[in-house]
Amino acid sequence: MKDNKNKAELLNEIAELRFQLAALELSKAERKQVDEALQENIEKLRIITDTAKDAIVMMDNDGNISFWNPAAETIFGYTSKEAIGRELHIFLSPERYHEDYRRGFERFKETGEGNAIGKTLELIAIRKDGTEFKIELSLSAIQIKEKWQAVGIIRDVTQRKKAEEELRAHREHLTERIEERTRELKVANENLLKEITERKQVEDALRIAVARAEEEKSKTESIIAAIGDAISIQDTDFKILYQNQIHKDMLKDHVGETCYIAYRQRATPCEGCPVEMSFKNGMIHKGERIVTNPGGGMYIEVTASPLRNSAGNIIAGIEVIRDITERKRMEAELQKTQRLESIGMLAGGLAHEFNNILTAIMGNVSLAKMYAKPGLEIFDILIEVEKASQRAKNLTTQLLTFSKGGVPIKKATNLTKIVTDSANFALSGANVRCEFVLPENLWPVDIDEGQISQAINNIIINAKDAMPQGGIVGVSAENIDIDFENFISLREGKYVKLSIKDQGTGIPEENIQKIFDPFFTTKQEGNGIGLTTSYSIVKKHEGCITVESDIGSGTTFHIYLPASEEMRQPADDAGRLLISRRGMGRILVMDDDEIVRAVAVRMIAQCGYEVAFARDGAEAVEMYKKAKDSSRPYDVVILDLIIPAGMGGSEAIKKLIEIDPNVKAIVSSGYSSDPIIANFREYGFKGALAKPYEFTELKHVLQKVTKGKKANIPSPL
Repeated sequence: MKDNKNKAELLNEIAELRFQLAALELSKAERKQVDEALQENIEKLRIITDTAKDAIVMMDNDGNISFWNPAAETIFGYTSKEAIGRELHIFLSPERYHEDYRRGFERFKETGEGNAIGKTLELIAIRKDGTEFKIELSLSAIQIKEKWQAVGIIRDVTQRKKAEEELRAHREHLTERIEERTRELKVANENLLKEITERKQVEDALRIAVARAEEEKSKTESIIAAIGDAISIQDTDFKILYQNQIHKDMLKDHVGETCYIAYRQRATPCEGCPVEMSFKNGMIHKGERIVTNPGGGMYIEVTASPLRNSAGNIIAGIEVIRDITERKRMEAELQKTQRLESIGMLAGGLAHEFNNILTAIMGNVSLAKMYAKPGLEIFDILIEVEKASQRAKNLTTQLLTFSKGGVPIKKATNLTKIVTDSANFALSGANVRCEFVLPENLWPVDIDEGQISQAINNIIINAKDAMPQGGIVGVSAENIDIDFENFISLREGKYVKLSIKDQGTGIPEENIQKIFDPFFTTKQEGNGIGLTTSYSIVKKHEGCITVESDIGSGTTFHIYLPASEEMRQPADDAGRLLISRRGMGRILVMDDDEIVRAVAVRMIAQCGYEVAFARDGAEAVEMYKKAKDSSRPYDVVILDLIIPAGMGGSEAIKKLIEIDPNVKAIVSSGYSSDPIIANFREYGFKGALAKPYEFTELKHVLQKVTKGKKANIPSPL
């Protein structure tokens, strides 16, 4: 009996040990599962913080830095080792703000509240080298183990004001998302506590593991919510496992779908896919894409990095997307400007040489007309030559308008008369008419009247050519205020917006981006510089041109010009000189081009003056000095601005002023838009003569400079 009893007790003990051993094995398995989940969360946090573009900084309840990501090292210049453990406010802010920060921190430490919590602020920070700079700070509060801590997302906004607007626009949505995730976490915690209650044997171990997982998850969710970029996670089969709300707003909700099918309707992954490349070599990859969302097409920058499990195997990929549409548009605008500058340098040189030739042609034609009688065939021929020369002059003027160095001669002007005159002139004799809507209270604008008239004329002609069967061109204007939000390519301020709308067939989408390019045209007889010239003119007036077009509905050009602060009075015409007078005196002409000298000498002699010429500035200075010393000085000197092989007009005028401070000099150049031509008085000249010029222009300038001094020489005509 005793042996049977001992055997029964022994069997009971063995059964109890087996039960305890089974419970212990269950505890180990569950702990391993929790540890693996914890390691996966930690890996997610590491990858996200390492690839984030912004600084991510965490402050503990004592005000010391407890987390410092690589972006923070780049922005502030301190390594993680140098930063962690330092008092955040003293470490990163100028001394003058320390006291204010300490007071705010005491409140936060006790209550988790503060003026900066849950807000996006623009503050002043200090780098390792001591320089101050502006930052954008998004601060979130989290409570860990009943102590308040803070997570800060910091962005250098010295050159990036736009980030402030983007964060402000998303703040409401981010708050809602955090609350939603908090509710989901609460439900998950309740379920987890229920399971812990059912498993009493591992209660303590699971409570510790859950607490650690909750802490890491809270950090991860806070960081993801505050980053501001679109984030998604895809498994190795490219199935979308997660999208944050920004990603959904940008590309719609596609969780559970295959990415290349959802986004591109492809049967295989996209070529050059950053996520696929990160799966292959385990590294971070970047790429750019054009995508279509509910708001239209846009450029995005994709940064992909692999997500690994605790064993180091790649199990998914994290994709961070940033909208770079505006950056691409600005890059395209810069490239267009650079192309114009390059073409402009060539155009300016060609136009200069062509203007010398035109000066000889137009000058000789104007002289020949004086000897030919109206009604004769020779007179009619000269008129036709003069018309052709004028067209050539207009062409060189357009080339010079966007050539390098062109400076508008601005004055405050009301657009109404310029717009109506330019439009009516361009449509003269055409089967197209204008309808004007020009308010009386239109602000004045600071413009070069001739250049803006030419820009409008070119666009009106373009509208006329778009309606070969006739129609109406609508021309309207309005006063508008521009700010950074509604027009990023213009500085803030007051503008006058001029709109020109035709009823033509419209411009194909593939040509919209090319219409302002030099020499681009779809017309059989076009030269392709009309709209380019208009674009260049408006840009030089610190404005811009935009275009809207729908096939079959016509095209509208919008011109934005900065408004002037006050309206100047129009010039008084009462003091104009009569060009019919003949002058007297001695004129010295300096020009390196023989044909220009020849025609200038003939025209000046015809005006009644005695004339001599020099081939460069050095010869002109010497001749002027000798004439002054001989008591037969020159009354006027005409100086060509550019002499490739010798002294030009800009250097010669300085030497002439040294000889005679009262010298009367006229600057002449084929670069009619040269700054010296536009502001000749600032350089010591009394007048300016842009090539090509003809007899009446030359005579008018001479009489103006000599104040209409009459000659007693009779006219041969």
